[in-house]
Amino acid sequence: MIAPIYIFGVTKMDGMLSHLEKLLEAKNVFVRNRKQRRTRALGILMYHYGLSLRKCKTIVSSFEDISHEAICKWYHKTDTIFSVGKCYRETIAVDETKL
Repeated sequence: MIAPIYIFGVTKMDGMLSHLEKLLEAKNVFVRNRKQRRTRALGILMYHYGLSLRKCKTIVSSFEDISHEAICKWYHKTDTIFSVGKCYRETIAVDETKL
């Protein structure tokens, strides 16, 4: 049986959403706090995981009135959080059967 997870409640939200929420607070990305930080984090995460902007808007709008364009702007403001740096290697193994 799957236990319910309440997004804006107190129960069982110590995962990626809380981590992103703390990052947004620490980096002070958003100057004006017109929307809740947790709402922004939820929209950003859902869009990052592959939902379309309009589907993210539909889900997040059940908590606060938000447009899909706002979610797009939030994501582009925070896209450096999700970027992965290049890793340079000294040794590369090559399989000679594929050459």
